Amino acid sequence: MAARALHFNMSEAELEMYTAFIAPMTADYQVVESMSETKQPVNYARNEGYSPAEKENTLNAWYWKSVINGADNGKLAGKRIVVKDNFDILVMPTTVMKALKIPGPNPSLEEVLSNALPMIGNTAPFDVTGHPSMSPPAGMSDGLPVGIMLTGRISEDDVVLRAGHALEQLLV
Repeated sequence: MAARALHFNMSEAELEMYTAFIAPMTADYQVVESMSETKQPVNYARNEGYSPAEKENTLNAWYWKSVINGADNGKLAGKRIVVKDNFDILVMPTTVMKALKIPGPNPSLEEVLSNALPMIGNTAPFDVTGHPSMSPPAGMSDGLPVGIMLTGRISEDDVVLRAGHALEQLLV
């Protein structure tokens, strides 16, 4: 079973519950996957690239590596440099699902965890890495709040706060 192969200890009932829970999100990802990708013009060809092995990627900093052969002359001709896509802010949904109703008074640990754990998929990684993140309100859906998560580079809290303020001015 796939869950056991990934070291998840779930009962069949739990597995069915999570499978049913994830199914609508899977459909959303399939819609995104089916969209055509806009191709930008390329000035210098690059090789096909590869996903680096752990030995070459000890800090897990690379998802994909490729070689771009640039111009034969100029300040960087013949030099080896690193080119990374450079973004100031990562924008994504705060949760991967609609907000759940808050449990009633004195909920059991199971109720708390079953409401909280499914919603941490986008936020938890940044809790661990220390990247500054915030979730300004983006509106309501069926009476429940919707947030947009903004994440920036480590130590660039100011960039995240300015982007969040600008977004909030637009959406609220």
